[in-house]
Amino acid sequence: MKKGFRDCIIVGFALFAMFFGAGNLIFPPLLGFMTSGKWFITFIAFSITGICIPILSIFSMGKAGGDIQHFAGKVHPVFADVFGTVIMLGIGPLLAIPRTAATTYEIGVLPFSIAISPVISSIIFFTIVLIFSIKPSKVIDTIGKYLTPMLIIVLAAIVIRAFIAPLGPLENPSPQNFFLKGFLEGYQTMDVLAAMLFATIIINNIKERGYSDRKSLLKVNLSAGLIAAVGLLLVYGGLLHAGASASQVFPKDISRTALLINICASLWGNTGKIILSLSIAFACLTTAIGLTATAGHFFKRLFHNRVSYEAIVIVVSVFSCWLANYGVENIIRYSVPLLEALYPVCILLTIMNLFDEYIPNRYYYVGGTVGTLLVSCLQAFASTEGIVNDFLRLFGANPVSFGGLAALLQKLPLSSIGVAWLIPAVIGAVIFGLVGGKNKAIKQSA
Repeated sequence: MKKGFRDCIIVGFALFAMFFGAGNLIFPPLLGFMTSGKWFITFIAFSITGICIPILSIFSMGKAGGDIQHFAGKVHPVFADVFGTVIMLGIGPLLAIPRTAATTYEIGVLPFSIAISPVISSIIFFTIVLIFSIKPSKVIDTIGKYLTPMLIIVLAAIVIRAFIAPLGPLENPSPQNFFLKGFLEGYQTMDVLAAMLFATIIINNIKERGYSDRKSLLKVNLSAGLIAAVGLLLVYGGLLHAGASASQVFPKDISRTALLINICASLWGNTGKIILSLSIAFACLTTAIGLTATAGHFFKRLFHNRVSYEAIVIVVSVFSCWLANYGVENIIRYSVPLLEALYPVCILLTIMNLFDEYIPNRYYYVGGTVGTLLVSCLQAFASTEGIVNDFLRLFGANPVSFGGLAALLQKLPLSSIGVAWLIPAVIGAVIFGLVGGKNKAIKQSA
């Protein structure tokens, strides 16, 4: 096997394993369950935001220099720091890390023992996370090497069995925007946010393999991304179809975690259920340890070593432990506004960095980001209606409605396919780019 091909395979599988978060596996089955006979449309849309854009982000980051400062710093260096911090909080203590613990409880603990409370489970979970995060050990790396293949084998068994012997016939769901549903559900993977951090690791790994020149580095990067994309397409597509075949088998109000467990139990019995639960639980544990350690290093560097790594890891673990007790569904619900605000900006910067050589000046980045944030932040605000009303009920206040804002945003061009921000981004980029470029030229000539 030639070295170039072998390296592409190795890096591609590594990238697949990094995106292949156990927590992400709960989304495709429910999406297929809700859309049934229209599952393929939602799968295409889900693949755009959950697979294609994250992979493109890795490649785009490589073109930009391999880190968030080069990637987002074209807007402004301060923006890059703020943007990177918000992303780290999102895939760290605010959302992703608590979700791993909540998923572990609902899939790995609750089906086998209702006597253990989520509080106890979270405390045990984050005690282990804290021990291994403060004192890194090869044990976790070793476990991870075996867990990922085991999880893949279990999921392959589910997918193949569901295709050969579906749980039930597909049904025609009630009319809705299936493409938009899949497009927005892809946000929940958080893989575009994760790509902002994964890219540095991947790029450095490729360089260590001897690909120092820009052309060969980008070639290996792209090839590895395509390999990872194929793997994710097979896994997510198979799980989505499995969920679609279960649409007439389980109650419509079933939760994401319960659906995945029940599908596995229906196809392979209790043995499959136990193996799935243990695999996902340990995979979530290793993911949480990795993310906690990453957050520790990130914020230590951000604070210029004024705060110790150990202190940051402790704070992250304690805070995540608290949030984990809200449950998977609530964590996902609270994550929607943040993801709706951030994801479009990530997509925009990915596209612009891919075509950076054709962009005359940095003001195009500024204007595009301003236009995108204007719409995405309004969309995020509109999606907080339920959360805000829950808070108001605690004080006996009257509920509020953001329906007017939501209806207004739905009238924007391209809102039906989830990119209402695109035209404002283009307009903002052109206005800022032309005006900013002109002012810069005047200053240089003066």
